[in-house]
Amino acid sequence: MNKVDLKIVSAHLGHGDITTTADIDADVLRSAHQEVAQLIEFYLEDDKNND
Repeated sequence: MNKVDLKIVSAHLGHGDITTTADIDADVLRSAHQEVAQLIEFYLEDDKNND
């Protein structure tokens, strides 16, 4: 992650409220975590099937 203040990002994107930016950021992070979990599961299953 970077260290840019969320308020600066919010202003740059033209969001009227910082909570809009925070909500979008949370959704993106949640999606990224879910994708990583699915990749790990895939590779663990693949490894298990190759034993």
